[in-house]
Amino acid sequence: MAFGKSVIFLQRDKINYYDNSLPGVLTLSFTPDIIKDLEVINPPSLHLHIKSFIDNNKISPSQTLIVLSTNVYFEKDFPDSPEFHQDSELQKYIDTFPFENVSTKIYKLATGSKLLATNSDLYQNIKSAFEKTGFIIEAVVPIIVLGKDVAIADKLDEFSAKTILERFDLAKQNSLSIHQDLFSQNQNPKDKKGKKDDNLTLIFLLPVLFILIIVLVILYFRTSPAPQPQALPMPSITESQVSPSPIETATPTVFPSMILNQDNTGTGD
Repeated sequence: MAFGKSVIFLQRDKINYYDNSLPGVLTLSFTPDIIKDLEVINPPSLHLHIKSFIDNNKISPSQTLIVLSTNVYFEKDFPDSPEFHQDSELQKYIDTFPFENVSTKIYKLATGSKLLATNSDLYQNIKSAFEKTGFIIEAVVPIIVLGKDVAIADKLDEFSAKTILERFDLAKQNSLSIHQDLFSQNQNPKDKKGKKDDNLTLIFLLPVLFILIIVLVILYFRTSPAPQPQALPMPSITESQVSPSPIETATPTVFPSMILNQDNTGTGD
């Protein structure tokens, strides 16, 4: 399937959409209950809103650029000099943002460097809603990288849209990270610092924990009473009752001579 090319121009409360098959630029506005102050209030409603916009205008899926308006991102210039502590200055600047997920990118200029920062949740939700209907999001870029001649005030016009599409490849080379691993590459330095501090704290706590365990073991053995030897149970002796054997009484034996002598004695008298 051959895909055409299109551009989504993201502003604070609306998007402009254009591809070569349309007679002009289309606009989709967002109410404050969907997007407010660059925060997505209701992602499901946003996705349904975009799907209805695509269906109602019979827009076909295409390869798309998301271009960020100047009122969607923040920028700060930094000089390229050895004396300039870039990391600390960037940290101070990014700490001022109220967003939970901040996407940043540094662009090199002739006079120095420019840091651009935006709420990544905003364009990630726009990207996801279009992808669910078959679009391929090729890049997310701030409008500043497309050239000074691409200046858009309140609405994307057809001339600027066609100019952007002609610079499709340039936009892809200067894109913010648009994948889900965004924060591993363009992570808020504050988050990185927090993780680093947590790791250092854990490293310092481990030896302390080990020492405490040793102390507890020593105290346990010192305070525990020595085990007393247990007396072995004496075997019980059961007296067996022995019935005495009956004593036999001897019966005197009478001999015949004794009888005769007795009879003879009586006759002499």
